Amino acid sequence: MKIGDACNNTSDLVDGLAVQAYRSQRHRACVIPVGSGAPEIRTISVLEGSVDGGTQVVMTGRFLANAQSVSFGSVNAARFTVNSMTRITAVTPSFRAERQRIVDIAVRTSFGTGYGPNAFSFYPEVTGVSPDGGRMSGGKTVTVTGRGFITTGSTDVLFDIGSPSPNVSCRDESTCVVESPRHLPGRVPILVRVGGVLSKPGSVVYNFAPPTIDQMSRAEAGAARRSPQHVDMGRRHNRVAAAIVHVGCVVGIDGVQ
Repeated sequence: MKIGDACNNTSDLVDGLAVQAYRSQRHRACVIPVGSGAPEIRTISVLEGSVDGGTQVVMTGRFLANAQSVSFGSVNAARFTVNSMTRITAVTPSFRAERQRIVDIAVRTSFGTGYGPNAFSFYPEVTGVSPDGGRMSGGKTVTVTGRGFITTGSTDVLFDIGSPSPNVSCRDESTCVVESPRHLPGRVPILVRVGGVLSKPGSVVYNFAPPTIDQMSRAEAGAARRSPQHVDMGRRHNRVAAAIVHVGCVVGIDGVQ
């Protein structure tokens, strides 16, 4: 067999040895490494990217030439390029509609499939919040917009790390209506977690406002009205007033007599 013939096939035997021929752009020639086998992924340059896709990922390993497909989970890469026998560059696909967000990377050739188990994470995006602030006591209805949300219970909305919304209802993959939690005053990032993968903090923030002086005064007055001490003092005041009235009546009668 001639080497040129082997380069027209994905795999073949040359002098009884299994080979995986590929045409090298760098050398402008057909290259046939000896001892080809199932592909192996050994390093991955980027481990996470947006659900929008478009992240460039470089994989290195063995026997990667003549890759027939590169996939992230169950979705094929948007595109990929075989750089050499040991290197492939792939671009992630859109992953908005997928529930599983931590996925394997797979490279398939005619000799088999090589995997990077749980090698890549797709994180959701947060693009807006309305209203963008409320009381630190929480309980306000807030609409969060973005990309890559899930409607069936696996989406969490957090007002800063450690402060999840107590109620989340996602209408579609881009809109969730939530309830603000109790929180200390200040501006905090809005984060969304889908399938165990958290969005990145960005410019979308929510402002927990401290109570105004008027609100504090009303709250203190309400607390005073509700306190047992206030009720007891009120009862004492009523008893003293009744006694004064009673004594006044007696004095008046004695005077008339």
